[in-house]
Amino acid sequence: MLFKILDGEQQVATTPFNIYGSTIETEHDPVFGDIEFTCDMEARTARVVVPDVARMDLSPIRNPVTRKPHRAQIRRHDGWEYRSAEMASAAAVGTGKIQFDCDSRYGFLTYVAYGPHGIIDQR
Repeated sequence: MLFKILDGEQQVATTPFNIYGSTIETEHDPVFGDIEFTCDMEARTARVVVPDVARMDLSPIRNPVTRKPHRAQIRRHDGWEYRSAEMASAAAVGTGKIQFDCDSRYGFLTYVAYGPHGIIDQR
């Protein structure tokens, strides 16, 4: 089980932020700035832009033969990232301290709320 030290206390890692964060070797100072965010869950599109830091675009997965949008979902009753998500194709570029350029990668859109013990189920 993964743990993260917070204010001298060990806490069980219960969110993707804890789990992914435990794999980071170098943690940079936070960046404060404007964020452009748009999302259309039904169309499976989204865009996040932080000027001079990063940009990410999500678009529908395309059928490899017809190139038409192809809808796919993953449902996980006991998932720790999400319970249900719409699959998408992701493209992302990092232009700040962390630089990267990724195209045609796994992406997903979901509604999720995290609490101190993981996902808060919306019943």
